[in-house]
Amino acid sequence: MKYLSIILLLITLCFSSCKRSEVIEEQETETANQQLQADDTEDEVSYIADACMTTGSGFRTGEQDQVLSGCATVTKDTLGTNHYKVIVDFGPVNCSSVGVKQRRGKILIDIVGNYKDSASVRTITFDNFYRNDKKIEGTRIITNAGKNSSGQYQWVVIASDMKITRVDGSYHTWNSTRIRTMTKGYTTPTRQDDEYQITGFASGENSDGVSFTANITTPLIRRISCDWITSGIIEFTNSKGQTRLLNYGTGNCDFEAVIEVTGKRGKVFTKTIIID
Repeated sequence: MKYLSIILLLITLCFSSCKRSEVIEEQETETANQQLQADDTEDEVSYIADACMTTGSGFRTGEQDQVLSGCATVTKDTLGTNHYKVIVDFGPVNCSSVGVKQRRGKILIDIVGNYKDSASVRTITFDNFYRNDKKIEGTRIITNAGKNSSGQYQWVVIASDMKITRVDGSYHTWNSTRIRTMTKGYTTPTRQDDEYQITGFASGENSDGVSFTANITTPLIRRISCDWITSGIIEFTNSKGQTRLLNYGTGNCDFEAVIEVTGKRGKVFTKTIIID
């Protein structure tokens, strides 16, 4: 009877430890997944805004059709010389445009200057906008910083008071500063060969009170011909002192990323998560 009690105690402790590990893993994954959603959301909004921008000859309507797939209506008001207000309206009911993502509500874009003109500015806000049933809020200011020494266009992207709220009411907020450099396609008129390199940092907090910082240690790569970020690494640390890597891969166009966790003995554990 004595040995049976010891065995039962060991089984109970093992079960408890296993459950605790599952909870810790889930928490670690959640922080990374929130950062993944933030990056994908910000990049996608820039993608939509780029396709709806004004140029010297007006809108690029063919690229609007490609990005919006007839799902949204785009209207433009002239506010002054080279100053426009653009409304991208997906309507009150979910509709599918880029890839398999569902959207509803409006993206509002204030445009001053032409896209490739130095010091041109686009300010992006949201009006009851949802992406895959997650509400998106905040402000993004995108400023053309001119060309770098290689003749590549660069933009400074400052995101303030960004927030994603899920169906269950949980949320996370963040602020970020990014540099987007057009590394390919800047000498051609079409956008389909455009490729961007993204660097920078972010910080935020979720509804559980866990805060985090995130730094891009290997530049993120976004090809306009792909719906997702295709490569790059972000290192993030949360307020619990846990540091993790979010790896977007080596260039394949897919909707997956990998969390990399280094254990106490140097062993690297990985888990694949889906970009949604």
